[in-house]
Amino acid sequence: MSDLTTVGELNFLNHIRSKLSLADNEEKFLAVFLELSTVMYSGYSFSNLQLEKISDILGKCEKIALTFSADSTKLN
Repeated sequence: MSDLTTVGELNFLNHIRSKLSLADNEEKFLAVFLELSTVMYSGYSFSNLQLEKISDILGKCEKIALTFSADSTKLN
């Protein structure tokens, strides 16, 4: 984390990390995705590197949620 990261940002990210570590189904991953996607409107200030990592996490949450919701009865 950047030296400029405040307690508020750290608490937010720790909350997300906690929820992400407990996510074991589509709904929980989607909940993390939705909550993390609010970061741009949160008023928190993150470095460009932190925002890149947040974007990566959002992409991974989305892929995992889509994997959970994939119709396994259809073959490619």
